Amino acid sequence: MPSHAPIRTVLVDDSPGIRENVKRYLTRHFEGRIVVVGEGKDVNDSVRIIRQLRPNLLLLDIELMTGTGFDILDTLTDEERSQFTVVMITQFDNYVKQAMQYGVVDYVDKPILTKPFIRGIERGIKKVLERQALEKQVREELRTRIAANPTADILSLLELREQSQPLPEKQSSQELPSMTERPAHIQVRHTGAQAQEVPVREITHCMASGSYTFIHRQTGQPIMDSHPLKRYEEKLLEHGFLRISRSLVVNPQLCRVLREGRNDVTVILPDGTAHYVEGTYKEKAIAFLQSQKR
Repeated sequence: MPSHAPIRTVLVDDSPGIRENVKRYLTRHFEGRIVVVGEGKDVNDSVRIIRQLRPNLLLLDIELMTGTGFDILDTLTDEERSQFTVVMITQFDNYVKQAMQYGVVDYVDKPILTKPFIRGIERGIKKVLERQALEKQVREELRTRIAANPTADILSLLELREQSQPLPEKQSSQELPSMTERPAHIQVRHTGAQAQEVPVREITHCMASGSYTFIHRQTGQPIMDSHPLKRYEEKLLEHGFLRISRSLVVNPQLCRVLREGRNDVTVILPDGTAHYVEGTYKEKAIAFLQSQKR
């Protein structure tokens, strides 16, 4: 028996034959664990299906008749994209770096081979289940807060939290600010209603997931906060952090920043995962690397 409910999946490929082949592989190796709820053949059709069916997992081809899989992801909002995990199934291997920038969890080659296919889908399932566990944690936290204050609705609780937190300080005029000498903290809330002060110097990175932010530290479990990453961005950038994508801000003192070639930069997080710095954020990352050589 599957250990989880069937994961709602949308399959996007402009070839009906390939869609049927993928579905056969899913039935053979993931029966009861994955259910294909919809299929898309082009950009507009796929965007409509994803918005209508709200899948947990998206199996996405890259080169389509009317565009690319990246066009689909760009058309969807950040909030819509945060609701599903992406595994790409394609015969083109020159998109790996771009796929990583979009948060794709695995990249399965065509023609499909059994072992790589199973590995890629398993990684996709794992990511979906992690997201569902986090969403459950959020719901339980909100229920706890409402039970503690039954006369307040969720909107009132969120407004109260906004009022209790300091406004972000203005960005320094320096192009690449360094870590300030005075201790700095940010206030976050995770389980329970009490605010927690987290020293900025202990934060390795902050990752957005939908409207939530996960604050990773050198020690201890990540702290989940229901505020978006934008709330903390200015404060962290002021103390030397780098934004490297729409969903990730890193502490370059506690992560490895590597330059590859002339314009590519990769950041290795403390857990060993690699993230490419997206185009609009490369300039600051390269400036940081140059400052380390002086």
